[in-house]
Amino acid sequence: MGINIFKSGNNLCLTVSFYIDVGVWSGSISLSRKCVDLSWLFKAVDWVKEQYNAVKNWVDEQIAKLMAFLGFPTLNFFVTWDWFETICITDGLSTIGKDYASGALEASGLQADDRFKKNVWRLDSTGVTLGYPDGDLFASTNPWVCMLPGMSHWDVAVSLNELDDAADAGIEATSGFESLPKWDGDIKQILLNTGYIWEVYLQSETINDFVMKVAEGVNDACGGFWDLKLVEDPLDPSRLMVVDMKAVNSQKQIPILDLGTVSGDYAAGFDDGMHGRSVAREWGMTSDIDDSIKHSIMMGSNAGSDTAQNTSEPTKVWTLYGQKVTDRMYKGLSCNPECADESKRNKNTDCSNSEGEKSDSDIEGDLGKAMEELSDDITDESIDTATSAMQTYYSGKNEQSTAVSNKDVVIPIGFDAKFDGIGMLYWGESFAVKQIVDNSLLPKGHRFMITDIGHSINRTDWTTKIQTRMVLPQEGASPRYTGGGSGGSGGSGQASSASGGKTKKSKNPEIRQPVANELRECIRDLPNVVEKGVEIDNGGDITECLRDYACSFFTHMNKNYPQMKFRVTGANDIYHHKLSYTSSHTSGDGLDFVIDSGYSTANLDICVKVLGGFHKGAPEKYHWIDEYRKPSKKASGKHLHMRCGVDSTTEKNLGHGKKAIADASVPKLSVTPYA
Repeated sequence: MGINIFKSGNNLCLTVSFYIDVGVWSGSISLSRKCVDLSWLFKAVDWVKEQYNAVKNWVDEQIAKLMAFLGFPTLNFFVTWDWFETICITDGLSTIGKDYASGALEASGLQADDRFKKNVWRLDSTGVTLGYPDGDLFASTNPWVCMLPGMSHWDVAVSLNELDDAADAGIEATSGFESLPKWDGDIKQILLNTGYIWEVYLQSETINDFVMKVAEGVNDACGGFWDLKLVEDPLDPSRLMVVDMKAVNSQKQIPILDLGTVSGDYAAGFDDGMHGRSVAREWGMTSDIDDSIKHSIMMGSNAGSDTAQNTSEPTKVWTLYGQKVTDRMYKGLSCNPECADESKRNKNTDCSNSEGEKSDSDIEGDLGKAMEELSDDITDESIDTATSAMQTYYSGKNEQSTAVSNKDVVIPIGFDAKFDGIGMLYWGESFAVKQIVDNSLLPKGHRFMITDIGHSINRTDWTTKIQTRMVLPQEGASPRYTGGGSGGSGGSGQASSASGGKTKKSKNPEIRQPVANELRECIRDLPNVVEKGVEIDNGGDITECLRDYACSFFTHMNKNYPQMKFRVTGANDIYHHKLSYTSSHTSGDGLDFVIDSGYSTANLDICVKVLGGFHKGAPEKYHWIDEYRKPSKKASGKHLHMRCGVDSTTEKNLGHGKKAIADASVPKLSVTPYA
């Protein structure tokens, strides 16, 4: 006899069989199968498993948080700079006055109310924005220190086709980070690693030391583009803030400081000659240029035309800083681009010649590989490599341009002076000197920002001494265009954009496609249009028809509907070349874009109507598909598609072109040829 118990679906079944042998015949006889429905039991087991996993995940998360708090993180946790200023500094370390109270603090974020009005001082960097290289290839190169919202190192690797996505590098739990809008330069949005905050806290002896070590770590992680300082708000002595000394807000009107004249008739006596006295006891120009730069300028400028160098660094620095030096010692000198033969034989990696100089595409490739290595494993070596690659990418002729509008750049040259005592000057104030302006000694629109001020008072005299840095106007500055996402035409219609009112310039124009560059030239001064990476032409050039169509559409939208922002997400791009079918993109006739800001059904309808208007103007030539509402099978996200050529089968089946032509509310629009 045999008994067989088995599971069939949600049933538990039993079968009993007998083996009989009567000599002339033998065989097995099975009784009928009996089954019991145990679906309730299996559901209960599944529920128990789910609860166990939920509890286990919660316990793991709490352990990870505790380990991070103790300085031994197993997962990365981040808090905003606003949280750091508010909780760690203002709430945790500031002094509270028993009878002290202030109001109208004018803070934002976590300090927006007056709950810190009894604090004698507070750290609040409200309103501080940091300029950064424009585009989508900028990110923190040290996640152990900080991350920038919407600008990750793995995104850079994806943009340059080194990764498919974060998961490709084994990075998990990124949904919260990826849901954040792209960083707009607000210092309070920077994400600080909690482990780094704790580590710096243990190493710091004073509050000032604590804040500045965190700030310096952030600066180093982001390429060292800023000069962050802890300063006192000149209009509110109870407020401290971290500012960038390299960039200040633009000013339309610049106060003029009149130092007086020394041309008075002093022989007439003190009173009568008073009109001829200057208020300045001492004054002059000083510089704060790094010694290594001074050294490199000296070496580069003194290299004769027949003299070889062992390193290319002086040549590079001379090219950047020294070519306009007109001092009689340096004037007319030039540097030899060739390295010494010995350096060439020893394969000096810093020795550059016409054959060894890296191209822009190689530099871009190095950045992509470095970010891919950083995504794969965050080590001291990968951090240093990524930082070096990013600094190289944004150096030389591609020197960083700010992605934050209305900012001027501070240079390390200043006007220093000691005056007769004056009480109206304060830190951060800017002015121009009348005597310098009148004699056109410096470029028009320059100003000096006070970086340090002190007073000396005794029984018989009062003097005021200031130090400044010079600020030059950045009129017509064109931020460098940089890369972005590698694949697809989609994108979130509600995604945030940091484009603001900045001007855009094509990255590495010499290796981009000519007609595509003409489209970029068209949209570079349109504040409502940006390009995702180099998706217009990283698979090949576009047609002149598409250039004219897209240029006319975006120009029309910028003029008539400035509230809408657009991102071009694909044209003749690599993504569409990898698809299993041939599309208008691969011939350079198709372009995809998303409503990057200001998305709504009403605004989508406006876009569709305008596209229909261009179709109405030339139905045999200009077409579109609303892939927000009816995306294609291979679409990676909702978007709008515009195309040159004859009607495709899809467009004929949709029939929206005929409807647009018949709709009297759709305006008839004409495409203007690019000139």
